Amino acid sequence: MAKAIPYLLTGKPFNAATAEELNLVSEAVATGKQHDRAYELTVEISNAAPLGVQALLASALDGTRNGADSAFGNIHSFLPPMFHSEGAK
Repeated sequence: MAKAIPYLLTGKPFNAATAEELNLVSEAVATGKQHDRAYELTVEISNAAPLGVQALLASALDGTRNGADSAFGNIHSFLPPMFHSEGAK
């Protein structure tokens, strides 16, 4: 994020490749392929274990809001429901 500060403070424009280098986007795709790639990702996510996806999202948000120590400290609270789910059997 620190590398993005000059762009954020000056309003200097940047392209998709730079946004990817600065970790401002998860992935840059070719112009016109955005919807195709978004659809591919939604299929991948929807095929994943729902409780795992929910736990990962909650943990990522916890880490973003409260720091990595909090996210790592709370990860065990997500495990029991996943281990006892139908998907784990």
